[in-house]
Amino acid sequence: EAAERGQGAVTVDGRMVDVPVVKRAEYTLVKAGLLEVK
Repeated sequence: EAAERGQGAVTVDGRMVDVPVVKRAEYTLVKAGLLEVK
């Protein structure tokens, strides 16, 4: 979402979340089998 708008962060529940944090979370979910790679 942020990348589509050309931003480096997004707000979730009033907190700023940077792209590297999102990437790390996605990686963790993929490794746990809870998220499929797009």
